[in-house]
Amino acid sequence: MSIYITCFLGACLQEVLHWVDLKQKLGEEVKITKSIDYWAITLVAIVLFTFATPILVDSFEGSENWHYLVVAFAFPSVLKKLVKVVLGWLPAGDGPRSLTTKSDPAPFKMKDYFKSV
Repeated sequence: MSIYITCFLGACLQEVLHWVDLKQKLGEEVKITKSIDYWAITLVAIVLFTFATPILVDSFEGSENWHYLVVAFAFPSVLKKLVKVVLGWLPAGDGPRSLTTKSDPAPFKMKDYFKSV
């Protein structure tokens, strides 16, 4: 059970840092915390990485407790970068938005989650 708690903490720490990075890149123009898409992706990611990390770490010999924390922290970043690369191969949708206009905050879109990676 302590392994899963360690993995959970690693995944949560990574998601908090990802949130800070997203806020800096997207600015105040995008509402992240009020987005159902953002919270759905975040919760799925935390659960996925909490339970997938022990499988990955246990496949190596000599696993120690700190390995679970490090892998749970790094695993989401690797996956997010992979998704960003794949999304880069897809045709572009909407054009770039100006971050200088002061209008209503734009809704958070699923593709925004991968902008900070």
